[in-house]
This record gives sequence, C-alpha cells and structure tokens, in this order.
Amino acid sequence: MMGFTSLQRLACVVCAILACVHACGELPLNQSLVQCWNGTAVPTAATPDACRQHCCDASSCLWWGYAGPESKSHNGCWVSSHPSYCESNRAGWTGESWASLPVTPPPSPPPIQPLPEGVVRLDQAKPELAFEGTGMIVDASSRFLYDYPAQQQEEILDFLFKPYFGASLSICKVEIGGDDQQTDGTTASIRHRDGEDYNFNRSHIWWAMEQAKQRNPNMLFYGLAWGFPAYLGSFYSNATAQYLTDWVLGAARVHDLTVSILGLWNERQPCRHNKDGSWDCSLIDTLRQHLDAAGLTHVQIAGSDTNMGGLDPLFDEKPPIDIVASHASDPLPSWQEEERVRQGWRRWRSEGEDNPSSMAMHMVNDYLTSNVTASIEWPATQGYYPQLPFGTDSMSLHADSPWSGHYYVTPRIWIFAHVNQFIEPQEWRYLEVGVASGALAHGGSLVSLSCSKTGDIVVIAQTVNASADQPITFQLPSSLAAKSVEHWQSLVTSNKTKDYFVKQAAITVAKNSFTVKLSPNTLTTLTTRLGYAHKGTVPSPSPPAVAFPSPYTVNYTTLPLYRQGPYHTDQRGSFEIDEVGLDDRGLYSLTSRVGGTARGLLQTVTTMPIAWVFATPRPASILGDPTWVAVKVYAEGAMLEASTYETTTLFDCSQASEFTVPGEATKKPNPIGGTFISVGLRVMVGGNICNAGKVDTGYWLLVHANSTFSVTAGSQKVVAGGPLHHSITGTQPGESLIGVHLSLALFGAGTTIVGYVNDQVIVTFEGEEFWEGFAGIASGWHRTIFTELRVTPEFEESDN
Repeated sequence: MMGFTSLQRLACVVCAILACVHACGELPLNQSLVQCWNGTAVPTAATPDACRQHCCDASSCLWWGYAGPESKSHNGCWVSSHPSYCESNRAGWTGESWASLPVTPPPSPPPIQPLPEGVVRLDQAKPELAFEGTGMIVDASSRFLYDYPAQQQEEILDFLFKPYFGASLSICKVEIGGDDQQTDGTTASIRHRDGEDYNFNRSHIWWAMEQAKQRNPNMLFYGLAWGFPAYLGSFYSNATAQYLTDWVLGAARVHDLTVSILGLWNERQPCRHNKDGSWDCSLIDTLRQHLDAAGLTHVQIAGSDTNMGGLDPLFDEKPPIDIVASHASDPLPSWQEEERVRQGWRRWRSEGEDNPSSMAMHMVNDYLTSNVTASIEWPATQGYYPQLPFGTDSMSLHADSPWSGHYYVTPRIWIFAHVNQFIEPQEWRYLEVGVASGALAHGGSLVSLSCSKTGDIVVIAQTVNASADQPITFQLPSSLAAKSVEHWQSLVTSNKTKDYFVKQAAITVAKNSFTVKLSPNTLTTLTTRLGYAHKGTVPSPSPPAVAFPSPYTVNYTTLPLYRQGPYHTDQRGSFEIDEVGLDDRGLYSLTSRVGGTARGLLQTVTTMPIAWVFATPRPASILGDPTWVAVKVYAEGAMLEASTYETTTLFDCSQASEFTVPGEATKKPNPIGGTFISVGLRVMVGGNICNAGKVDTGYWLLVHANSTFSVTAGSQKVVAGGPLHHSITGTQPGESLIGVHLSLALFGAGTTIVGYVNDQVIVTFEGEEFWEGFAGIASGWHRTIFTELRVTPEFEESDN
C-alpha cells in the first residue's frame, strides 16, 4: 500500500465510479480537496489504508474520510452511503483535521443569457417550458401546527395554502412516516411491524394534507420518505416498493387525496453500488411496476432528492423516473442535460433552505440556468422546539408556541406570493430566454411567462446585488389590449414583513408598452392579470408568546385515538394514543381484554427502523421548556412486552457503525436494548446525535422488567442502579414487571437528583453534567403505555 506523506494527507483521493478498482489498490491523488460529511465512525479502521479498504469492501459505501488525532472532533475513520456532500462518489481523503483542510470552492454558475438591449419584446418571445409550481415540505418539523388553538391554526393554514392570500402554495411535499428521526422529530409509519394492519390515521401529516386540499383543491401532493419500518428489511427490497405504493393507495382511499409525485429516499442513494463500480437501480424499476399494477399510472417518480453528486446513477442507468429532483439547482453537466431532454425528464429543485434574497434569486435564476420548473423549500413551518437542530436558522413561518397560540409570518411567505399569487402550474409557460427572460445589464435577472388560456403576461424580476436602478421597457403582445399593469415589490434584504409584497402604483400601458424602474435588492412582480393578488391579513395579531405552562399535566387516557401527545416531539419510535387490554388480574395486556381496555400514549415500535440518521438510541419523546432546571417529572404506565433486544447496553457515538447497515434494518443488538420504561429531566435530544453535535443528554430513570432500576446520564453513562424490592413494585419476588402499572419520577434541584418508583425514593445522587432541559419519556424497543405525565416546578415538589 502507498504510504502517506504530510502533503498527501492534505490531498483528495477520487475514485472514478467506472474504475472503482483503483479505490482498493493504489490511491490516485488529486490536489483539489473535497470535504464530505454525514459519515459513520469506524473505530476498527485505525489507518487511512484500513479506512479506504473498509469503504471498498462495502458495496453501499460512497466515500470515506480519515482525520488524524490532531483533529479536535471527528478524528479517525468515517464512511458513508450519503452522496449529497461529495463532489464525486467513491471518494476518499485524509488530513490532519477536518476543519483545517482546504476545500475547493464550488464552480461559479454559468452566465445567464442576457436580455437584448433596448425593449424587452414580450410580443416576439416564444413559449418554452411549463411552470409546475412552488411549495414547501410538511414533515415532523411542522408537528406543533396540529396542537394550535383553532383560530390561530386556521390563520397559519391560510397563510400557507389559501390562494391569493399568503404563500398560496401549489405543491405540498410531505414526509412518508417511517418511525424514525428525520431532523427535528419522528413521524409515525402506516405499519409498524409485519402482519399489522395498515393505519392511515396516524400522525399530523394526513390532517395537514386534508387542510391543504380544502383550501386549494388543485394542490399537488409529493410524498417522500426519510426512514422506513424495520420489517421491510432493506430500502432496496420489493417490500419497500409495495409499502410506498400502499401509502399512495391509502392516501386516496382513506383521505381522498391524490398523490401525484413519489420520491424515493431523502438525501440517500436509491441505487446500490455494485462491486464492479456499476449501479443497481432496480428498486426504481420495481416501484414503477408496483405503481402500474395498482392502477397508479398517473404517479410520477422523482429521483433522487439528493444534491448534485447523487444524480449520477440516474444518468448512468436511466431508470424509469419522470423528474430529476435535487436539493441544489446547479446546472447539469452538458451530457447529462442532453440526456435529461432525451429522456423527457423534467428538472425540479426539490428542497431548499434559503433566506429571502437567496430564495428570490432561485425563483428566477433556476429556470434561466438549469431549466428548473418547480421549487420547494423546507420546512413549511418551524413547528418544533427551536432548541432542536435548525431551530434558530429556519426561515419558515414560526409556529413553535401552540400553548400560547403565538406565531409569526416570516418574509419567506411573501417571496412565494410573488410567484404563486400570479401564475398557476401548467397554465403558464416561460417565455423565451434571451428574448423575454434573461440577465439584466446592471445585475439581476427576470423571467416572463404567458398564460395559455388568456394570453396574460407575468414578469418576475430579482435585482439582488444589482449596482443601480434599472429602467426596463416591455412591449406587450397586441392581442392583450391592456391599459395598466399591476406592480408588486419586496425589499429582500429587509427582515421586516412590512417591506415585503407591497403593492405599488399601477403602471400605465401606452401603445402596448410600459416602463418600470427596478431598484437594487428587490423582487418585483408585474402582471396584466389584475385584481387577483392580495397580501392577506388577520383580524388581530396572534397572542403573545409565553413560556411553556408549569406545572403541566396531561392525562393520555382521555385523548383521541392515534394522535401524538400534546406538545410532544417524538425523537425516535412512535408515541400515539391507542388502546390495550386488561387481563383477569388487571394487568395491561396485548392479548387479553377480559378485564376491559385501557387507553394511553403507546410507544409502538419494536425494532430499530431503517434509519435516515443515527438518532437517540431508544424510543423517546420530549416536551416542555429547555430552561427547566428544578422540576419533578412524573409518569405512570406499564411495559407491555419483552424487548427483542435482551440486554440493556450503553451507547457511544464511536459505536455507531457497529449498529448501522446502510439501506437496511439494524442487524446487531440495539445500542440500548432491554425491557424498560423511563422518564427523563434536563433532556436535550434531537436530530443526528452523532454527526450534528446534538448529544443525547439528560438524566433518565429506567425501571426494568426484571425489577431493577438504573439511572443514566444521556445514553452513555450509568450513574446509579440496583434492585427494586417487591414491596415497592407490589409484585411477588422474582415476578416480571411486564403489564404492571407503575409510577416513576425524577426530581432535580441544583446538583441533587432524586428518583422515585411508586412514590418511594429509590435513589439520590449528585449530578453535575446537565443543568437544564426538557422533560422526556422513553422505553426500550417494545410496546409501552403511558397513562399520565406531570411536570411540577421545585417549589411544588412535595407529596409526589
């Protein structure tokens, strides 16, 4: 094997996909470094050569990285099946530190074809591609919207979906639930385990889709999965193709919702990498066959919902997709663009996370540079606790305080309005680039569109970073006979909503011509279609934001079936209201109802899902105030069955690779196995805890089925534990606690942490690692029911 010099440790190692043997032999060196991300640690690969070999031996590995011990974080070997942040697949690099490595800047976008000097001749431009819509993503990140008071809930939904009011979205892209962490929470699947009946009433997603359709019957729905239930075995299986097909069928049959676009696996490669360097995209062929056999020939497949590098297999293998969907809108290489046109594939930007000025540029430039005809932003609302990943930099409508009813509309809503309030999908076509669409002389660009039904014209212009005011004259088609043009404008560098989507004085048309002055850093919409657009308002502002209620009590036994707990954000697994039986002894039972039934918040997932990211290693749900310090968290419930993972083990992020098989369900015992019910305080859990810097924190009391207890700091350290006497549990010596109703609580004040079972103190210890955070409930990978949760501040800590 080749040795590594200090220069080579700062080099990028690229392996061509079609000649992948080089990755397993001598390392070809390239001085342009690509820094990749979203990897999994491989602690057993202690050298760069071993790291490279590990990647080459794994058919799904797309890149590897090795950072020396000098790196303060992420040192050692990392591998990934994630293509999104790598310039080339099967890539590798070595270096002394991730942070210090030079990164090749992204290529500059190609110049936009300029508009001709003088008058913009709208009357001489040919129609080109059809506009297909703009939209947002409704997923676990919009979870809180379901919990809002009715008035504010209606207002928020109107700002998103109501035509000619707010964003007026025409595309609603939704998460296909998979029981697994997607960024800020978990969405329930339609089937948790093999043999279970489908349930199309779980999660807030179906409700949100119905609300969108109620406001806009022409809403286009686009489904995409982040994670998948473990029983499918592998993303690449026939079972997955059937699962996605059944989700589309259920949307129609149960909710009267037509799903038109179906994605594959968010930001993951839908094609498997073969040992010889070729790609296996048969899952897409299988999915197409399943959809057609089910009578869903209208459903179009979007691939691959990744960044640019993840698109390569589509052009190599040409599977039956309809839309090239990427989370970036960079121009395709010329041969790929030619192939896209030859295949009849359209180009969509299927996820962006942009500030207003960036979004304004994308709305105009993506068509001019890349023939993008639809654009989607994440997320629809910031409907989750802002302390979770991406909670403070989301540009979405903020709806993270349902207990107060407070929300606020952000400028992003009005960027959408500049497009969606004026043009409808398929009815409007872009006008010829270089004639009626193109770059402006002093910075900025514009696109023009015409309506196939009426002949009306819309012009959308952005002048971000323009150097001066620019007067532009337009010549309208003579058939219009327009007398005036509506003029709407936003100052996209402002953070005040009053500066967005402001109606200007109408522009007079003389001899079918009009002139407008475009000022720098604005987004402008001009239209001959008068009287449609409206900057929506509500009768009164939303209520002021207040802290999470304290004390807080929720009785789960009175809530409607299948909903999540109020103000909960599940971080793994699925916690939903359901009913279980009681046996003849009054114990909770999954098989007997001779003693009646009981309702509660049921954790329902029994096997770790096919993961999108490596999240908290056991099912957990959090709620409350992240600044809680001195509180008591009290819960009642019962374990309902034994876990298939027999022992309770600790978890450290360096072990992640031992429990992850890309594209497949977990093949080894879960990092936190065993059968237990748990409460936590000072908790901060969310997102990818290994790669996003969101460590699994808090103190957790675990009561185990074998009449023992343990207390962990996060999921990585036991701080206390021992047996539970049968006088505390109310059981016979040696009797299992499965089915037994228990109460358990943790109290924290300063460094003192006290644990209770059935109102009796079982442990007191000093904890100095975590000082504040949410309340939480958790369990092993088995069904567990919670019937009540109470959180009380320190000064009310007394009898319970």
